[in-house]
Amino acid sequence: MINHGSTPVQIPLDTAHCGAFRVEITRIRVYDLFGLFWVRQKPHTACEVIVHPVPLIPDVIPDLNGFKAKTLKKTTSPYSEIYDVREYLHGDLIKNIHWKASAKRDDLLVKEPQEECYGHARVFLELEKDRDEFDRKMGELLFTSDYFLKKDIPHKIRVLPPRKREISFEIQSQRDLEKAVLRILNMKIPKEAVDESKK
Repeated sequence: MINHGSTPVQIPLDTAHCGAFRVEITRIRVYDLFGLFWVRQKPHTACEVIVHPVPLIPDVIPDLNGFKAKTLKKTTSPYSEIYDVREYLHGDLIKNIHWKASAKRDDLLVKEPQEECYGHARVFLELEKDRDEFDRKMGELLFTSDYFLKKDIPHKIRVLPPRKREISFEIQSQRDLEKAVLRILNMKIPKEAVDESKK
């Protein structure tokens, strides 16, 4: 519904598929009370309608074991409980010396803090001509991305448009996911891109 002055104007829209739709009114006819006379007006009123995808459970739920700690890397955090031991080098802090290990080796050894490196999660979306297929893939993407966020797994959504470079979104919060979904819904699906090139 769009308000033109004080008069609401209802426009029927097909919301069977998710996406971003722009509705623009360029000309209207205003009739008298009895519907006998009318005048034409050019209001130039527009609005955007967003139809969000419905979360859909994919056939295969992601295995979270693939995103557990894989390796360790150096860290600057002094509070890490994980550490490696190496030989003392000139300039190392005395508080980092591992005294027990140094006594056993009869040489100075220092603790080197480490942190866990996690596997990098990615969710892929290939833009489809078929709107039903696009709805399904968007629903699965929404469910999967939300599933990762609930398990505290930051990830990337990678969109693969036809004949173009992929577009990537970093997802670390629900707000990031909402912004990414909105951007994706505003992208042109392949069929629309082909039709535009023929003009």
